[in-house]
Amino acid sequence: MKLKTEKLEKLITENMVSNYANVSGDFNPIHLDDEYAKNTEFKNKIVHGMLLISNINEIMYLNFDDNWNKKGSLKIKFRSPLFVNSKLITNLKIKKIDKNNDGTLYTCEVMCNDVDGNILISGIASVLV
Repeated sequence: MKLKTEKLEKLITENMVSNYANVSGDFNPIHLDDEYAKNTEFKNKIVHGMLLISNINEIMYLNFDDNWNKKGSLKIKFRSPLFVNSKLITNLKIKKIDKNNDGTLYTCEVMCNDVDGNILISGIASVLV
């Protein structure tokens, strides 16, 4: 199988972070308040980690359709934050394909980076097709 989409690039805006806070109920000031964020180790507002993960979900769905929703799993590690109003780059690479009686199991490497190449999230996504 050849992937339909190996890379997604998206600018994560202040408006997107605000909308995510409203939907999720996560109003932690590190995501929303400039003054608060200036006094943290990050010095700037950071994007919700789960908002970053939603981009992994998007790239998996684009490639594996509803199989991802029904038979997908994800194991990730957060490594660094993404600052609000920064570009997020989400990459997908098939690492292993196993055929069995249930179908074909795709094991994929997933990674989110910023434009400087810093790894924000890394992990493994698996899906049975």
